[in-house]
Amino acid sequence: MRITPHTTTTISFKGYDARKLSGLLMNSNYCSIAEEMLEIAKKEELPLYLINKNKSGIRIDKNIVEQKSELKNCWAQDLWTIIKNKIECFEEYGETEAVKDFFNLRFDNIQQEKRKNTQITDLQNFLTFLVNLPKCKIKDEEFVYGINEITQEKKLIPRALIDKDIKDYTRILEKLRHNTHISGGNFYIVKTKNNTEELLIGENELKKFTVDQMKKMFCVKEVHPIPQADYHLDMYIRPLDNKRVLVADDKLTMSALKEGLDKIHKEIKNTQSAQDAVKYQKAFEHLEKIYKRLKNDVAFNPYSNTADVKNTLENAGFETISVPGRIYEIYKNLTPRRSNDYFLKQSHNYLNAIVFKNKNDELVYITNNSLFDKSVFITDEIEKKINFSMKRKFIESIKPYIKEEKIYFVSGKGDAIAKNLLPELQGGIHCMCTELPQRQALVQTKNRP
Repeated sequence: MRITPHTTTTISFKGYDARKLSGLLMNSNYCSIAEEMLEIAKKEELPLYLINKNKSGIRIDKNIVEQKSELKNCWAQDLWTIIKNKIECFEEYGETEAVKDFFNLRFDNIQQEKRKNTQITDLQNFLTFLVNLPKCKIKDEEFVYGINEITQEKKLIPRALIDKDIKDYTRILEKLRHNTHISGGNFYIVKTKNNTEELLIGENELKKFTVDQMKKMFCVKEVHPIPQADYHLDMYIRPLDNKRVLVADDKLTMSALKEGLDKIHKEIKNTQSAQDAVKYQKAFEHLEKIYKRLKNDVAFNPYSNTADVKNTLENAGFETISVPGRIYEIYKNLTPRRSNDYFLKQSHNYLNAIVFKNKNDELVYITNNSLFDKSVFITDEIEKKINFSMKRKFIESIKPYIKEEKIYFVSGKGDAIAKNLLPELQGGIHCMCTELPQRQALVQTKNRP
């Protein structure tokens, strides 16, 4: 493994609400998304670090994009959280080792102790042993050389049996890692008016760690469990600054869709052009279909509703800002890896976003581009005529806080985020970027706290 060193001093990273950042760290250039992010980063004078992987090893580069990565390797925020001078991570090797060494970090003691108690290391070593067993082929059938536990003699084992064991133990290992890791998408560290740190965290994480453990892990004074209105917080809330938090208000989204229907219906009645009438009717029918489906899905959503999220935040002293930020469908869970019986398949999400302050102290908002308006045939022409689109409604909802020219929508080649990441993996641009808040160089000592 070849790692380019970044610094020789310990780096302290603080906070995850909208502050000045030291940069962004990406694990992938899947569908040229990192290249798109680099253009935005250059414009806002924000460093972008990318993990470049090739035959010679792993290298972390600043403002250099080389690799063309696969979808499976695209996450970053959910894998690594950097808090002060330590890293909380999903696994300790590979790219994690590179990130840890590059930024001169240490592993979190509480997470490591819990993993020691769950024997993750032993299981990982056993899996490595199984994968590296010698293999052979006899009459077109593949075998693995195993060891007879009694006689200690070599024996041939059908490879299919070993492959099944590897698959089963890998699934167990992944579950153990999930149970000892808090994904970066399910919490935010925010600064209060008294300059103290507080934690907004998805309530499901309380099954993994106690509140006292979380206070030590995230170096915060208070912990606020937030109702799970989706698998992760970053799919339905996004802190700004000064304890202001955007919340994807499903009722507001319904109202916005109804407004669109009313405006299109008005044009259908008033237009003198038969051709335009056909266009408006097509848009009306597709939008109405989504409206009725979403209305039903909001009513029967197995997750917490966003009204409860708002109440929880407001009771904790936060100012909530309702936005029409997400559209989803409820899907039956058919994947063993998922923890819920149902999940929300995202077709449109503006809350999964990176937010920071640039050198001019302006808020910058980077989120996912959406194909929703296009999917319901609200063309640029129709949007201009009726003064309506869901993208426009979202922009209007955050313009009092963020300048429109500082709102960026990232697509990826071939609209990869809208077509693949959101609907297939329920993630977006925030999941792809580990935020590196402003850092403070500390004197390196032998016994760091």
